[in-house]
Amino acid sequence: MIALALAALVSTSSAAAPQAWVVLSRKSGVATVKAMELVGDVQTQLVGVPTTGLPEDLSSCKGKKVCIIDAARKKNVPVVVAIEVGAVLKDGTLRVEALSVEEDGRQLAVAEADGPIDGLVAKAGPTLKGTFSEAMRKALGLTPPPAPKVEPPPPAPLVVAPPPPPEVKPEAPAAASSDVTQSTSSPGFFTGSRIVGLAAAGVGVALVVVGGVFGAQAASGSARVKELCPVLEGCVRPEAYTAWSEAKRSESTSLVMTIAGAVMAAGGAVIFFLNPGGEAPAASALVVPLPGGAAGSVSLRF
Repeated sequence: MIALALAALVSTSSAAAPQAWVVLSRKSGVATVKAMELVGDVQTQLVGVPTTGLPEDLSSCKGKKVCIIDAARKKNVPVVVAIEVGAVLKDGTLRVEALSVEEDGRQLAVAEADGPIDGLVAKAGPTLKGTFSEAMRKALGLTPPPAPKVEPPPPAPLVVAPPPPPEVKPEAPAAASSDVTQSTSSPGFFTGSRIVGLAAAGVGVALVVVGGVFGAQAASGSARVKELCPVLEGCVRPEAYTAWSEAKRSESTSLVMTIAGAVMAAGGAVIFFLNPGGEAPAASALVVPLPGGAAGSVSLRF
């Protein structure tokens, strides 16, 4: 009963943890001891792949898959790693093949290398550690091994640099008062005030001209009224009244424009001649046409 329990326990452990069997399936031109040494080196290159223990010599099968798979079934393993080693003088060949026992020897992965016999395993190492081991872990239903945890380097100690010493500037020698000269630039003829004066005079002249235009319109309207109504008393013609209204409006606008222009021109002349170098005064003129006439204002601020 105890033996049966132990056998069941071993069987359960084997089923719970599938393993691969590493064997020497064929050798040619190389001693068994050297061949098994290479097989052991191959076994160490399998990353994350559990194996049954030390590799075994199965070279009696001479590389035949039927013989290898039958032996693996007796070993009760799901995957077998069959390794062939050949050598001629100092050069050799290495072939590592993973076979699925449950699928009658279907190839799962293969890795090959040739060259100096002592460097065969190192040459095949990247493949054995990479795609070969990955395919075997997948066949055994294993997850990839966790990546090694890389601890970050400790932070460098914070070094606070001392503040730089205060900079001492050499005292400049006192310059002699006779060497210090101040240059004063005299303002030009057209100062800001004179420019404003010229601008104000120009605006005044323009207003006088506009007033003259309105005066001409007023004279034309008066002539039109006399033409329509030679005698103003008792004249009831609407067009005569319209012409008379427009003439009065033009006459009022002309009067305001002319007066404002004259004052503006005079103010500009005063600014130009009496305030050549002072602060530029402010000058403004406002003319607002209104029904029946116009209103205007002129202001100067010194």
